Amino acid sequence: VSSGQDYGLFIKTDRSLYGMGNNVHGKLGVGNTVSRHSPTLISSSKITAVATGYLHSAFVKVDGSLWMMGHNWQGQFGNGVTQANSNSTPLEVLSSGVMEVALGHYHTLILKTNRSVWVAGANSHGQLGDGTNTNRSSFKQIYSSGVAQVTAGKNHSIVLKTNASVWTFGRNDKGQLGDGSTTSRSTPVNPITSGVSEVFARGY
Repeated sequence: VSSGQDYGLFIKTDRSLYGMGNNVHGKLGVGNTVSRHSPTLISSSKITAVATGYLHSAFVKVDGSLWMMGHNWQGQFGNGVTQANSNSTPLEVLSSGVMEVALGHYHTLILKTNRSVWVAGANSHGQLGDGTNTNRSSFKQIYSSGVAQVTAGKNHSIVLKTNASVWTFGRNDKGQLGDGSTTSRSTPVNPITSGVSEVFARGY
């Protein structure tokens, strides 16, 4: 299950995907922008992961394909384009190799099956972790291996490596990167070196 600002998505035990709540920009992926006040089927395919952002959503199928819906004005779909119009039906962005996806306000992180991390979308606070503040409309690799989990807040991101260390990047005005400062970072910093089993970020 994943909850956005004013909507939610969940995977049932049969691996079908449902959503409810605000549907502005078609972020529920049901083919229109009408809000849903009860759970509505989005996909009956075998879904293994789901994520909600602010105005965009994503899910991963059992075949490793990545699907996105909603707002793509900052290139957060990672499909090489920015769109003035939104997608109210799921759009296949990658055909294979994805195991996990995390969404921020207008940015996206994906963890591939080879444990590499790729990023796309808004980057004004360095939340893509690529050493710049340049938005990316195509996925860019920031880790080649060794990552266990990814998660995203509004304008910051967190990576958990397989060695149980935590790496953070992006906006840091409230100290959300945990590096002892309030300085935003466009390259990952390492506030925790060992002993972590799971990470989660949120916030709008």
